[in-house]
Amino acid sequence: MGTPVRVGGRITGPSTLTTTDGGNLALSGPEVAQSENFAEVVGTKSGDTALAVAAVVQLPAGDVDVELWDEAVKMSHMPQLRPLFAAICSEAGKSAHGGS
Repeated sequence: MGTPVRVGGRITGPSTLTTTDGGNLALSGPEVAQSENFAEVVGTKSGDTALAVAAVVQLPAGDVDVELWDEAVKMSHMPQLRPLFAAICSEAGKSAHGGS
């Protein structure tokens, strides 16, 4: 429990996320508005089927290729491909003395 997660799906009811595999997660925390659009919910596990929400990223309206989404998630966990999915620090984030 308390493991950070990012889960894709649709917010189909009050505090309910229907995941790409058809499962349902109970959402707790900030109010999450129901939406027909695909969303990525960021938070921490608070049980086997529950998620404490930290943020919700709504994707633009339209169809989402769920199989493509799932394959990208799987690829992001492959050791040989992990660097392709890692966050990149920008030059703007460095301080005047070289970022140290």
